[in-house]
Amino acid sequence: MNTAVFLGTAENFVYGLCSAYFIYESATYFRHRREQRFYRTAAAIMAFWFLLVLKDPIYSCIDTQLHRHLYRTLLLVDMSAVFTCVFFVVELLSPIYITWSRIVQNSAFYLLMLVLYIVTANDIFFDINIVGMAVYCLIWAVRIAVLTKRYHYIVRQNFSSADKRWMWRAIAMFLSVLAAWIYSCYVESSISNIAYIVIVTVVWAVVNHHYRKVGRSIDEVRQIMSEKQPALEGMPDFSAEVEALFVEKKLHRNHDLSVSQLAREIGTNRSYLSAWLNNTLGTNFCDFVNGYRIADAEAMLAGGDCSMTQDEIATTVGFNSLSTFRRAFIKKHGITPRQYCRDKRHKK
Repeated sequence: MNTAVFLGTAENFVYGLCSAYFIYESATYFRHRREQRFYRTAAAIMAFWFLLVLKDPIYSCIDTQLHRHLYRTLLLVDMSAVFTCVFFVVELLSPIYITWSRIVQNSAFYLLMLVLYIVTANDIFFDINIVGMAVYCLIWAVRIAVLTKRYHYIVRQNFSSADKRWMWRAIAMFLSVLAAWIYSCYVESSISNIAYIVIVTVVWAVVNHHYRKVGRSIDEVRQIMSEKQPALEGMPDFSAEVEALFVEKKLHRNHDLSVSQLAREIGTNRSYLSAWLNNTLGTNFCDFVNGYRIADAEAMLAGGDCSMTQDEIATTVGFNSLSTFRRAFIKKHGITPRQYCRDKRHKK
């Protein structure tokens, strides 16, 4: 088997494998479509990627020199995938932003350049579309940075676990997809095509995996964004109720505790409880809950033998990861939990 035949076979195998992944993800999200709007959006995005990958075997069936116009048209069609990456991230960060009119506004220039290239076969429209998409991505990278900061603020106000690093990783990975795609546009080979589709699939697999860890809060964030802040006059005091739930019942050890869940336990409104934390105590929900978790961890670490691992302590007191526990602990004490334990032992 010569190299060209082997690469063609490998290319088709990779296309088949990756298309199977995307249709599987689409079906998985579609099964839960009634639970959240985001699941419906994600199902549509995964189905769109399935169709994009399904057409890719055409690349290995045509001579890119003899059918250069067709080849480049297919590449521009692939470029529409950039919008799915943007819409996926924006739907996570600002669940009330994406509408049909905004989808049309975002894609109008791209569609115009695509039609002009198809009709005229003039490479200038191909290059303009690529440059335009690069500019579009840079603009959205800045906008997404702003949205990420806003989203993280809302999460810290309303959820006991807040980790925005996965979102920054997702953005970086989507930018790597764009870079791989631009490379494949100008380096026409089976190897570049295989590399691109493998990178795309791996990136989506990682993003989908991380989303499933944090996705439960999407609908609640949408609701919070649309709510009006309550009046501060006559704000009730929840100190006694919170003390009973956190000190006696250890409610803060629930890894997924949210301000809405705590409000239901107290028998009040989420907005009032959040406003009480912000305005009366001068803190956000995440830091407030983590304060109780750190207090529990301090008691365990001061026990003397420090027999529990840091990971076990983090899980026991309610943190959903060791890194989050360490950051919260260092923020309060300026030293790691291990150093804190060692210092306590030396003082005895």
